[in-house]
Amino acid sequence: RRLRDGAVLPADVPFIGAELAGALAYIHDRGVVHRDVKPANILLPPTVPGTAPRAKLTDFGIARILGGARITAAGATLGTANYLSPEQALGGAVEPRTDIYSLGLVLLECLTGEKAFPGPIVESAVARLVRDPEIPAELGTDWVDLLRAMTARTVEARPEAHDAATALRALAVEPEVLQQFVEQAESGPDDAITGGVTTGNVYIPLPPAHAPSLG
Repeated sequence: RRLRDGAVLPADVPFIGAELAGALAYIHDRGVVHRDVKPANILLPPTVPGTAPRAKLTDFGIARILGGARITAAGATLGTANYLSPEQALGGAVEPRTDIYSLGLVLLECLTGEKAFPGPIVESAVARLVRDPEIPAELGTDWVDLLRAMTARTVEARPEAHDAATALRALAVEPEVLQQFVEQAESGPDDAITGGVTTGNVYIPLPPAHAPSLG
């Protein structure tokens, strides 16, 4: 529903991304690959003024066909066409960094308000085999470099979930991002708590490195 209204607020995206990458790191460490990271499987709890937005990753392994938008096979959820990794589009084996590719596409859509690979199932799935997603230079060098790495067509070129979470937390604490939260915050706790950042009188909690943000 949030994305139907266009791009997510730029200051919110690194916080949301860090939450989701932390959740992926948590499940990957336990031998689980989500295989269907997409906006519809991400819940955004109400944001408390003066604090960073949160995100929850949901729907682990539920395979069903809805409006022809999902590809399934004999007892396995392969993913949703618009967010498939190249290896999923080829029907190959998946691994933890398969989820990183899909998360990269989700974050890119959050920033631009547009799907990187729109269109019918086959067209969308095949497109990522022949080209990389278009990442606007206007997003800035940090975002461009990170999203290019996350959406690399070869699995080995993508970062692990822990590394992606670290990079996203670094983006979240850039001065201009923090300033946007300060300007829109009405009030905040007087004292900082370990794991967050205090700017002025506003405390902004940051997602932990191993945040189990699971729905």
